[in-house]
Amino acid sequence: MTTNENNRLTAQIQDALEQKDTERLRFLLRKQRPEDIAEACHFLHAYECDHILELLPPDVAGHVLYELDPVVRGEVGEMLDPRVVSEALTALAPEEAADVFEVFSDEFTESVLGYMNPEAYGSIEKLMSYRPDSAGGIMTPDVFWLHEDTSVDEAVYTLQDTEDIDAISYLYVVDKDRRLTGVMPLKRLITSDGNRKLADVATRDVISARVDDDQEDVAHMVEKYDFSALPIVDAQGVLVGRVKSDDVIDVFQEETTEDMQKVGSVMPLNTSVLNASFTALYLRRVVWLVLLVFVNIFSGAGIAHYEELIEAVVALVFFLPLLIDSGGNSGSQAATLIIRSLATGDVRVGDYSRLLLREVAVSLMLGLSMAAAVFFLGLYRADIQVALAVSLSMVCIVIMGSLLGMSLPFILARFKMDPATASAPLVTSMADVLGVLIYLSIANAMLGIANG
Repeated sequence: MTTNENNRLTAQIQDALEQKDTERLRFLLRKQRPEDIAEACHFLHAYECDHILELLPPDVAGHVLYELDPVVRGEVGEMLDPRVVSEALTALAPEEAADVFEVFSDEFTESVLGYMNPEAYGSIEKLMSYRPDSAGGIMTPDVFWLHEDTSVDEAVYTLQDTEDIDAISYLYVVDKDRRLTGVMPLKRLITSDGNRKLADVATRDVISARVDDDQEDVAHMVEKYDFSALPIVDAQGVLVGRVKSDDVIDVFQEETTEDMQKVGSVMPLNTSVLNASFTALYLRRVVWLVLLVFVNIFSGAGIAHYEELIEAVVALVFFLPLLIDSGGNSGSQAATLIIRSLATGDVRVGDYSRLLLREVAVSLMLGLSMAAAVFFLGLYRADIQVALAVSLSMVCIVIMGSLLGMSLPFILARFKMDPATASAPLVTSMADVLGVLIYLSIANAMLGIANG
């Protein structure tokens, strides 16, 4: 559905709700996809979404709940009868239902689970025991496996009797304890000698992930090996599920959003800006801003230290914002390149020394190019001494800013911290302090000699 179509649907739903026309509302919802209904709910009040979910069949209501923004899902879900939510979530795959439960309170979760059948309850509870950002938290327990002593013919017959064959990408082979011992694509299965055992035709060197591995590492494995699914095992090597390529797309989107928020010195929101509360937006932004205020105090201290120099050569003040902004900009550029490269795996911590000299050379050329431009501005605004001081400062500030922006992500990664924490505002603030000290120190030295 296009944006215009969805806007039209939202307007029609709102009008039906205002008119309290239940039959018209049922008619509007009858042929809509769950994803489109969920998108329309983003623009409605929680009690209106609650009314919509009550009108939907359980299977559709479950998928709408899953597609809702987490904050909206939590508000709407707990307004419903636990029995209704239980029926809706039973229609979902276990991993999807587990994701929905993450936003519910413990008390409401227990109420909903109490209405579920033992099989659904057990599967969901097991998935909920894993960290949400781990392989176990994003995997599906629905995985096709057979014992290694099974013959190829027997495996084909079993596959033919499987209802959801479209969801099967690989045949996983296990031993008597269900430990993963092999894997094979379905094409190899149907072209192999029917009398051979799976243990003889399956690939033994299986690439898998552990249930406690970070979801970002799992996503990179799927991307690196171009898998449609990656098997997940527990600490004993027992096959417990698989992560599909579809799940990986969601992980990359989630991780990229989180990194972008960190780069802007915003603590992760875990929801859309539209649905975030005033308190959440304030708390996610205020911490870094207050900390950076104290970092910028050092810039003021540096200016105060050279107060006499500034009084003697007032023209220096004109170039101060220009120079420190250049240092911050160059640092932000370098930091952004390294943060993204570390996130995608293109660069590792051990590559720092290889990149250092190249960054020095690149930043030197950048600094010289910018210095040439600012030199003539210095001549126009002041004299040759000030122009030279400003030009030399520009070169030094750009180099230092670039090296700072490049180094901070590596330092954080070295200490097992998220490189995205070396955000643009942090790099800019630190580059500002260095820029003030470098500029006024060089100006003091050069103009002092000239005046002497």
